[in-house]
Amino acid sequence: MSMQEPIHIFISHPSHFMTDCEPHGDGLLAFQYVYRLAQRGYELHVAVPLMSLQHELPPNVHLYPIHTFAKPSRDNPSSLSRLEYAVRVRSLLSRLMKKFPIRLVHQLNPVVPGMSLFLPGAGLPILLGPLPAPGTAELPRSIGTALKLWVLHRQVESAARVMIPNIASHILLPKDEATKAKVRILPYGIDAKTFRPMPELAPSQPVILYLANLVRRKGAPLLIEAFERVADKFPAAVLHIAGKGPDEAEVYARAASSTVRDRIHFLGNIAREDVPELINASTIYCLPSSSEPFGMTVLEAMSCGKPVIGTTVGGLGVLLDQGGALRFTAGRADELASALDKLLSSSELCERMGASNRRIALETYSWDAVIDTLESIYREVLDAKPR
Repeated sequence: MSMQEPIHIFISHPSHFMTDCEPHGDGLLAFQYVYRLAQRGYELHVAVPLMSLQHELPPNVHLYPIHTFAKPSRDNPSSLSRLEYAVRVRSLLSRLMKKFPIRLVHQLNPVVPGMSLFLPGAGLPILLGPLPAPGTAELPRSIGTALKLWVLHRQVESAARVMIPNIASHILLPKDEATKAKVRILPYGIDAKTFRPMPELAPSQPVILYLANLVRRKGAPLLIEAFERVADKFPAAVLHIAGKGPDEAEVYARAASSTVRDRIHFLGNIAREDVPELINASTIYCLPSSSEPFGMTVLEAMSCGKPVIGTTVGGLGVLLDQGGALRFTAGRADELASALDKLLSSSELCERMGASNRRIALETYSWDAVIDTLESIYREVLDAKPR
């Protein structure tokens, strides 16, 4: 979007935790959206509850740390801290509007239930999202889920646009025509220059890579079981498990009891700058989650030109339904083993699927393409006649 005068945008909540260096998917995405928008010349006023940044943001990014009495959390803030945060953000917006010509309010990912309901009184158009999909195809049947949906639907009613990363998020939205008219697809982005194929790092033996937090829903024990089923057929293959987490003791114990434990290697936490090389030093990337809203490490592997194996759940299933991946039913070690067998049996298939993934990453998920899409959505809203 060409701008004679910079457009001021208030970003009310980029993430619970905005970071450019720590393993936090939402926080890393939030940083990239802010950084890439700043490169396009926008003046960004960003309210942040928690952050960890190693690099300076451009001077047209103005950060406003929001301190609450209720201690915030980088992953699952309490209802009290969210409420206090929302009130303080609304107060901040009122002060900023007296000093700057703010024209849009954008509540980035993740969309906190209820927070944007504090903002419509400012008289500015509000954009929500990208709104992450639930981790599974069906929502839990509970009073808590029903209440969150009710609040989210009120947010959608007051929003000018609602952005979703893929069609899996539709399950969260009202089904009326007014909502459908507001919804736009805004994919998550990938730095395709950093996450690129590095053929010189290709391993001399087959390497299956798992790179994710060691939590039960990510499925590392299932991958170990599937690896056991194919290990005899592919005696040179090894399994690399990277990451830490609350259930790591369970994963370590499962590996220790395995008949192929000497071929399972734990790499621990990987520094952010080392992730592209780690992926390129693998043959296959696998994320066997039983619940997954998207799966950023899958997109990183795709951008590095690697074939991917993952489940059909949530937003991950939609991401993988594009030609460069094999999908299996969550919890089915036999199906996962079959997918591993298929890829380990054919280097040609691996190369073909990897090339397809690289092309998809460049065409759909590169940050240039994503920010182009976001700018077009901004333009729609700014050019619309007042309602």
